[in-house]
Amino acid sequence: MRAIYMNQQRGIHLNQSKYRWDRTESPASYALRYICSLRRFLIAGLACENATDQILENLIQSLVSNGYEEKIPGRFRDYLISRIKQQTEDHLSNQDLTTGSGKINEWINEALQPQSLLWMRTWRDSLLERSWRSLEKSEHVDPEMPVHSVLHASSAQPNNNLAMISVQVATSQGVKIPEERVGEILAEAKIQFAQILADEICETLSVDSLDSIQEEIQLLGLSRAFDGIRVFPKSTN
Repeated sequence: MRAIYMNQQRGIHLNQSKYRWDRTESPASYALRYICSLRRFLIAGLACENATDQILENLIQSLVSNGYEEKIPGRFRDYLISRIKQQTEDHLSNQDLTTGSGKINEWINEALQPQSLLWMRTWRDSLLERSWRSLEKSEHVDPEMPVHSVLHASSAQPNNNLAMISVQVATSQGVKIPEERVGEILAEAKIQFAQILADEICETLSVDSLDSIQEEIQLLGLSRAFDGIRVFPKSTN
């Protein structure tokens, strides 16, 4: 990760958020943050919406009734996939799997594992989706600072210059922004997005050391979001 450690005014703290998944008062509510991504993930593997919805319903009900039970401190994504695997196996054990059961069992054994590349990509995409939505909400609060529109335009066409981004935003959002202003907004948008994403990652870890957060960023292939961003060595919050 090519983030630069400098104690200057504009930058981010990797461990700014003090919220942690294993200390939440409502495990079910926390899991619901990721329910849409989980549903897509299970439907892709099981090819059955009804089974997927029942598995997720059982998962949430279990979290409501029993909380995290015997959780192991660490990554929420590891804990979550282990619970999904358990719920999936419990549900399918009562179903008729004579058709395609071998394929489904193979998928369960390969995909429903903490180190499964398919699961890690799903988790990565979920964190990015949540971060993009948060940035979009920020723009709705302050329409004069279209951070989401500008960053999205830049990300979609990374080779476009500021003038092209200005045209894209004007076309898609009906907002005309001077080229020099686009550069300022883009710089701010990158910082905001990196901080939002860092908070998302930090909250899914039991240990909020810089090393553990950086490791998670690298494991999930999210380093690019922090390229060129100044990272403070320690949160002051």
